[in-house]
Amino acid sequence: MAGGAAASAEFRRLWSEHRVKDKGHGRYLYRHPLVGEPELAYEILRLPDHPGLALGVHTADEDSASHTALRLLTTWADQETPAG
Repeated sequence: MAGGAAASAEFRRLWSEHRVKDKGHGRYLYRHPLVGEPELAYEILRLPDHPGLALGVHTADEDSASHTALRLLTTWADQETPAG
């Protein structure tokens, strides 16, 4: 148990020194069971007067495999959604 307690104390120390960066844009690889691994660009838009609110936008490069994957997901979602 002493080793576990020491590791826990070290973890707490390292975590307290961890600096989290708020990334406003980048790329992210998603894993989806039906369409594989689409890579999407993302942009986080924040309101200057409301820092706690943000809008996240994901996009795929046109004519890419990721774009095709998103279009497939949209088509399947439209078929699953009951009308009206």
